[in-house]
Amino acid sequence: MTAKHVVKRGSGRRTRAIDGGGAVAGAGALATVAAVAALGSTADDATYSRGHQVADTDGVVVTFTTTVPGWYTPRTRHIHVRVHTGGQKADGTQSAASSSAASSSTAAPSALRRPLFVVVGHRHARRLLTRHYALGKGTCMSRADEVLAEVAVDALLAEAELTPKPGLPDAREADFGALRWSARSLTPGLTAMAAAARRAGGEPGRGLRRELGAIGRCTERTMARANAGSALHHGAVWPLGLLVSAAALAPTLAPDRLPTEARRLAALPDGAAPRIPSPGSAAASRYGAAGARGEARAGFPHVRRALTALRTARAAGAREPEARLDALLTVMSTLQDTGLLHAAGPHGLREAQNGAREVLEAGGVGSARGGAALHALDVRLRADGLRPRGSAHLLAGALFLDILRDRSVARAARPTALAA
Repeated sequence: MTAKHVVKRGSGRRTRAIDGGGAVAGAGALATVAAVAALGSTADDATYSRGHQVADTDGVVVTFTTTVPGWYTPRTRHIHVRVHTGGQKADGTQSAASSSAASSSTAAPSALRRPLFVVVGHRHARRLLTRHYALGKGTCMSRADEVLAEVAVDALLAEAELTPKPGLPDAREADFGALRWSARSLTPGLTAMAAAARRAGGEPGRGLRRELGAIGRCTERTMARANAGSALHHGAVWPLGLLVSAAALAPTLAPDRLPTEARRLAALPDGAAPRIPSPGSAAASRYGAAGARGEARAGFPHVRRALTALRTARAAGAREPEARLDALLTVMSTLQDTGLLHAAGPHGLREAQNGAREVLEAGGVGSARGGAALHALDVRLRADGLRPRGSAHLLAGALFLDILRDRSVARAARPTALAA
């Protein structure tokens, strides 16, 4: 009995064990089922859900009910089935394979694919993931990599939940749940990027840059699949992926200095990048704007500006949502958003920039005049179909650094608290 002949899919969760000679596992055959637990696994910390069944007289090996299996790179979520045969052939004679054991695996049902966030994509990215992260081969992702990805996704979720954002999707949207799915679908890819950077040992090179680019494009495809073809956070992988990679590349570096480390990565060429320009890069070339690449190669100046605005607003007594909205408007007021340039040209970009400045000059979101100006700006941008997504993604990058800083401060204060 060979592994490829062990499991023959039937309807539902009923599987039948057969071998190449037509042997069917009869009564007494033992089938064990195992799947990675729902929280996932790494090579050094695997937790599995296991169970076994004894075949019935019809040769049905196992009928089981289980949780949705967890994920590990680069496999789709799947369930392992192993059959220990004691079977016989259909004519009643004993099978030569009666004492053998074989195994196979089956993917989770297609109806569950949308929320599973499987990392799939073009062949190059998939080959990279398979080579470096397959269990038992190379270096797998650590818990530290997962934490960095989770913090980045938390920052993106905080940006998505911020309401009201002028011209941008927020909690007022009818399908706000899709925004959550979209953000969480980035977790596996960002984890893989952190693992790749950590393995580089502090020295970024062209090989790492190529690998990060491949994983990033793969993650963009994952996000589109998780949202039925609509990439709701398209463009967020670039700033967050670079900042996550910088944090993994230099784990002892202060969070406020990570944009400088990310600049080193962004300055390296990506030899496998698509030759066809994206709409954003085409707009940047046409209008002479810095674009996403220019922002990263300059060390994310607007991320740093957002951090400064965030902390200034907090120090002035602003509530957290108001401080974050002021930080968003600070970015909008000066960013040359290539998404806006592509959609509406310089006129659309100036409308968003001038409107953001009006809110800030009126006293910010927390003031009565500033709140009224924000509402008017939101109405105008939505009526014109203008979506300043680039500013939102850079705000998410600033929130990522802000969360990391809070965590590092908490870790530094912990020994003092224990000593006291």
